[in-house]
Amino acid sequence: MNDRGDQPTDPALAFATSIYHHPAWEDACGVYGLKFHALRSELDGAARGFLPLVQQSSPLFGRRLISLPWVDEAGAVGAPDAVASLLDRAVGLAGELGTGYSVIVKQPLTLGGGDLPPGWARQGGAKVLMRLRLESNADALWGRLSPKVRNQVRKAERSGLVTERGGAELLEDFYSVYSQNMRDLGSPSHCLRFFQTLVAGLGSCAEVYCIRLQSRAVGAGIVLHNGRSLDIPWASSLREFNPLCVNHGMYWAVLKDSCDAGHEWFHFGRSSVGSGQHRFKKQWGAEEASLAWWGHSLKQAEDQDPGAAGEKFGLAQRVWTRLPLWASRRIGPLIVRHAP
Repeated sequence: MNDRGDQPTDPALAFATSIYHHPAWEDACGVYGLKFHALRSELDGAARGFLPLVQQSSPLFGRRLISLPWVDEAGAVGAPDAVASLLDRAVGLAGELGTGYSVIVKQPLTLGGGDLPPGWARQGGAKVLMRLRLESNADALWGRLSPKVRNQVRKAERSGLVTERGGAELLEDFYSVYSQNMRDLGSPSHCLRFFQTLVAGLGSCAEVYCIRLQSRAVGAGIVLHNGRSLDIPWASSLREFNPLCVNHGMYWAVLKDSCDAGHEWFHFGRSSVGSGQHRFKKQWGAEEASLAWWGHSLKQAEDQDPGAAGEKFGLAQRVWTRLPLWASRRIGPLIVRHAP
């Protein structure tokens, strides 16, 4: 699955080339009481394919099987005929679960091209994955950065910010920054136990970065070693420290380590085109890539499309930003457990 150990022992995962097929995700989804369906394809006892699905149901996002929520890619992997069979089985499972269930499969980028299987349609077109091709050493990557970005990184270094790299011991610091930033952005946040469960399950495949000003955590992120890429699905900083260029300092620290670890790509994560996040990622030289999300039998595409569904949060953003932090931490997981 990757080059950092902690490999799953289940032979049915032989084709799982993504960290998002790691069995740790089942326990992480279990934190929210979500049913996990691990579809496997075998022939004469030999593994030929795998598709993880999570069962979600809510008035806000509808009823669906999704592979997987909260991440950019976790689709069906394996031999071509095995992938086709797994997609058919996913549709059959949705039918068995009851009326109104749809299926959303986030196909890996390498499998996202060409014609879609019958009955499937592209979804999530409003968002793109921003990714940066890395160099064999940090100095070469530094030379590719724009003068503006290099100046902002230097400003972060002059501000006295210190980067700490570790594991589960940094999660409480990460969560203190992440949950406050999400509240300030008007978005619900995961619960701390979700991150604790996931990081523990992924072992050395997951790391936590914490940016401190003196002893206070002012920025933090979780990175996942995902084969040829290093992904950062969750990263935040406290807006009151924005003048210190906390994000630039944190991302440069992660990028340097990505080069040293021999990764080919750095994945900044999904963004809406034209958004502030999109502009931030683009200034590093990141390119856009299709997320290749597929949907089947969507009765109301505007409600089931992951991008469109996410926009519904915008209606409550102004109210959410006014919540006390303790309230957003308690209510947020009740909402995000249903999010795509």
